[in-house]
Amino acid sequence: MSDNKKLKPGWKVWRFEQMATNVNVRIDNPSESGMEHYIGLEHLDADSLKIRRWGTPSDVEATKLMFKTGDIIFGRRRAYQRKLGVAEFDGICSAHAMVLRAKPDVVIPEFLPFFMQSDIFMNRAVEISVGSLSPTINWKTMAVQEFALPPIEEQLRIVGLLREIESNSDELISLVERCSSLIDAIFQYYVWSDESLTQKPISQIAEINPKVSSLTEDDPFIPMEAVDPWTQLIDPSRIEMKGQRGGVRAQGGDILMARITPCLENGKIAQVPVSIKKCGGSTEFIVFRAKDGTDQQFLYHLITSRVFHSQAAGTMSGSTGRQRASANDVGRIIVPILPLTKQIEICDQIKQISKIKEATNSRLLGLSQMKLAVLIGAGSE
Repeated sequence: MSDNKKLKPGWKVWRFEQMATNVNVRIDNPSESGMEHYIGLEHLDADSLKIRRWGTPSDVEATKLMFKTGDIIFGRRRAYQRKLGVAEFDGICSAHAMVLRAKPDVVIPEFLPFFMQSDIFMNRAVEISVGSLSPTINWKTMAVQEFALPPIEEQLRIVGLLREIESNSDELISLVERCSSLIDAIFQYYVWSDESLTQKPISQIAEINPKVSSLTEDDPFIPMEAVDPWTQLIDPSRIEMKGQRGGVRAQGGDILMARITPCLENGKIAQVPVSIKKCGGSTEFIVFRAKDGTDQQFLYHLITSRVFHSQAAGTMSGSTGRQRASANDVGRIIVPILPLTKQIEICDQIKQISKIKEATNSRLLGLSQMKLAVLIGAGSE
């Protein structure tokens, strides 16, 4: 920012390198790091500072970065995904991230991650990213970017507001997670634990990678980035209009399940909106479509159930870090066969719980919008 007259009273412009230290401690042998936690970009949720998932150093190879409790892990690759989290433990993370530590003379450590969530920061991060397929931020470029910050007293006030919003959001997220656990418990009781049910390969109740009529350039294409973990819906803002690209083919209602590590383990499973007649998708998806006698919603819950998901992950093969499940192997997974009326009855029970989840997610959206309003003030220049 070149015109200091635009600054609010007490605000000051700083280079990012004056605000934060880039902690570049490299670990060449992750399994020998002595750490218990590994954070990849896939473990970071968009627009959330809390890290809820992680792997272990033995899961990965190649050089990684070390972080300490309180450090910010910021996804410098594909910054438009808005992925950053605050570490609550020591560990190592992907080299496609930056490990940042606030300089408290300029910005209090609790304020910096919130500021980095603001549009003023994220938009700048996207602007300075280089590369086409996987745009990435270079620290030297980020270091010289200038941002206006409020004085320490104002930072403390803003942090107080945002902490309250985050606390309420965490409680609602916990409720959503409990609803998901209850849905899985229902499936466990009525489906997986009923020894009287006939067992058959899932390929007998669902088409695997079914045929779809030819696509046009105007047909939508669903990339892996459009699917968040354990989310039935597909992010419409991530859908591309490149239907003729190579990959899988699907139609409205079909279920997409990631087949590559770590996307499969992390639960990237979604359902194509019924408004989409046909579409393309990443070659790393397996497509499921219910056959006659199988309810499509029941099939979705079956595939996302803990038992099926763990079996699908167990079929993966290949080199470390690039393991995949094949459609043929997944199609051979044995599942219980229920009458259609029973499937619908189970889905009706799940629907009631899903309504609570939807209402809770609506409240979460309201808090997110409130947080955005605060961040706009925190990031304005």
